[in-house]
Amino acid sequence: MTTPHQGQIVEFGSHLIHRAQWMDTPTAVFWLPQTLAWKILFSIALLSTLGYFIVRYHRYLKNTYLREAWQRYLLLDTQQDGAAIAQLMKQTAHQHWPLANVATLTTDEFADFIITHSERSLSKAILLQLMSSSYQRTPDYTDEMHILTLSWFSEITRQSAKHKRADNVC
Repeated sequence: MTTPHQGQIVEFGSHLIHRAQWMDTPTAVFWLPQTLAWKILFSIALLSTLGYFIVRYHRYLKNTYLREAWQRYLLLDTQQDGAAIAQLMKQTAHQHWPLANVATLTTDEFADFIITHSERSLSKAILLQLMSSSYQRTPDYTDEMHILTLSWFSEITRQSAKHKRADNVC
């Protein structure tokens, strides 16, 4: 027993099967943009990023002496070696301001130089006492000298207890 519609379904299905063909799948769409403008834009972005990291690394290398001066200061401060701290202060100032010819300054001129190039108010008398202590056999390292040197080194090297940044430009 066949239904009146059964023959039509068979004819419809067989007619599509006879016309069916195997087709190749289309090629995948390339993920890179094909226009020149996108390539130029990508190159500019890549070069800018690379340039940024090169500048940051150069700054990091340039300020290596500041990190080393800070570490050496902390070591000398725990030893309370006033003479070595005064010498480190002169070395750091000479490296920090190479065009100022800090090495040829007298003790009084060096104290004035440090005071004029410092953002904080420093005592000239204590600074002179610290600089002259480097010539004494048993130098005295007072609390005022500790506060003065700590504030100066933290200002120059941009170090603090909460925030350490070695990449600041001087």
